[in-house]
Amino acid sequence: MSSCGGLNSFKTVNVPVSNGLGLPLDVSDLIGPKTFYLSGPFEGDYVILGSHDGVNFVPIAQFTGEEARFGTSGPQTVRRDINFTLAEIMVERAANKSVNITVAAQKVCPCS
Repeated sequence: MSSCGGLNSFKTVNVPVSNGLGLPLDVSDLIGPKTFYLSGPFEGDYVILGSHDGVNFVPIAQFTGEEARFGTSGPQTVRRDINFTLAEIMVERAANKSVNITVAAQKVCPCS
């Protein structure tokens, strides 16, 4: 398996409806650098957790309420770039408002 030549695949990350952990998302088919986009009017903190084995998760990226205070008070998009190989990701929410989080990266596919 290898990269398909620059085309990004996008996946929607499960953001919990209240504070706590979201459901894991399989990202084992995404290779190379990954970009996370948080969009919406956000306050509080959202932590992206990553795992190699689907059991042990560690923080790999964070969106904080400090960014929202220095930006606009309305909807906004904030991005984080990471360069990890991961099997699964999930979100930990400690915030009052719900947001959307998307991950983008090259997708693994059979190439001839």
